[in-house]
Amino acid sequence: IRCCMTKTGPHLFDESHIAILGLVADQIGHWWGNQLALSEEKADTERFKNFIHGITALHDVTIKILKERNPSMGPLWDRSLALVERISPWRDALSIRVVGPDNRDLRFVASLGAAWREGGERGYQARMDRRYPLSADYAGSRAVRERELLVETDAGKPGKLRSELFPAATRLIHAPIIFGQEAIGVIDVRGFGTTAVPANLALMCELIGRQLGLYNSLIRQFQIQRNQEQKLAKQYDEQNQIYEDFLHQLRNPLVKASMLAQRAAEPATRASVDVQQLRTFVRHVL
Repeated sequence: IRCCMTKTGPHLFDESHIAILGLVADQIGHWWGNQLALSEEKADTERFKNFIHGITALHDVTIKILKERNPSMGPLWDRSLALVERISPWRDALSIRVVGPDNRDLRFVASLGAAWREGGERGYQARMDRRYPLSADYAGSRAVRERELLVETDAGKPGKLRSELFPAATRLIHAPIIFGQEAIGVIDVRGFGTTAVPANLALMCELIGRQLGLYNSLIRQFQIQRNQEQKLAKQYDEQNQIYEDFLHQLRNPLVKASMLAQRAAEPATRASVDVQQLRTFVRHVL
């Protein structure tokens, strides 16, 4: 509380007034501190609600994907990044990178945020096309290589982690996408400005990364099982075709032998049937 008064008399406030103002200021300070704590608690509660609802939604999407003819992780990358956006105060430069087919680098599969659109479509595509060798000293590469959650609250300063793609970022979270001992990618959260890292945000990102690792493993197993089922179905069709061809080849001689036998048994046609020919034909068939 700021109080203005003249330097010379008459003084408008005595010691008792000053003491009362001090008490009022102290109460206002307590009230404001409580309001900040309550606001932070509400934000944490809302963050947890969004996180739980988002994980439930990811489960539902995964079940639908597993029912498809050719299941893939594509929809889950985008849904997971949208979940990170809901629980994070930083929404300008989010991304997911996965290990390439040759297991040598990281490649972007999903991105979200206004910072990605700087420079128009050309700038966006140039960022998406970048590759990050796993052996390099990039923060994301290190998170995947060491299968470790990395959090940086002073990014860009000497001796601290920095974002190569967005150098202005001051807050970094790199959560590896893990299943068992295998890391297949990383979730990138980049913040700008001086906003503090919210409590439990890094842990939530780490849990999302582990869920994605689990989903990827499930989809891969379903793909392997489905391929095996298709191979078995193809083998069954081929064997069935071979069996039908065999019956067809066997059926024609037997039909002919049966017709000859019937003609030989009938008095009207017996003279025209060579019995020796019939015996030779049947012996050949059998």
